[in-house]
Amino acid sequence: MHEDGSAAFEVPARTPVYFQAIDAKGHVVQTMRSWPTLQPGETFNCVGCHEDKNEAPPIGKMSMAMKAGIKKLEPFYDISGQRFGFPKIIQPIFNAKCVSCHKDANGIDLQATKVWSQKEKKNWNQAYLSLVLNHTKSKTANDINSKHINWLSSQSQPSVIPAYTAGSSKSGLLTMLEKGHRGVTMTREEMDKLAAWIDLVVNHRPDLLDIRLKLSFRNTGHLLANAAELLGLTTPGDTPA
Repeated sequence: MHEDGSAAFEVPARTPVYFQAIDAKGHVVQTMRSWPTLQPGETFNCVGCHEDKNEAPPIGKMSMAMKAGIKKLEPFYDISGQRFGFPKIIQPIFNAKCVSCHKDANGIDLQATKVWSQKEKKNWNQAYLSLVLNHTKSKTANDINSKHINWLSSQSQPSVIPAYTAGSSKSGLLTMLEKGHRGVTMTREEMDKLAAWIDLVVNHRPDLLDIRLKLSFRNTGHLLANAAELLGLTTPGDTPA
């Protein structure tokens, strides 16, 4: 994203694209809670989230993005184009940095122990359940809070919601890790992946059994989630996490 707020980039065709504005810390500022899907060769233009959809941008000054030209999407570490799920992406971080202390059922258990749910007919990681269970909606119903994390509600109001309404920026887990927690130091990659997991609505497994958006690409100003792979349209041979 350029200083004037403009951006121009190429996205995969026939792939729903999910946009989020990301700040310098890797935390979501605002989420576009719908997605466009472009056909091969199609060009899509937007004048802004708060502008009248029936008006065209003013004629005259060319944006910085148009002057710079269309950019390719930058990979998000080692997981761009892969299924983004808690067991494969987030659990290894806890295994390396947290479970040596956090393995007490009476405290917060961040182990990878599988917990069977008869209701959902699936296994959940104990670490995932420790972080997301016992949550409550905010008074506006736009965000959901557990003891350690905060995420955007799927039942948030249809109209534009304020910046930093929900997500990693409001999650106590990340605030604690940024300040330092009992000598534990997270790398920038680990913090970015934790933030992405929270801001993609705390998915567990990347398929229809979890019904969450899967991360595909992320760069300085935007995050795109590849819903086609979530639906199994682009990697039919993959086995869910």
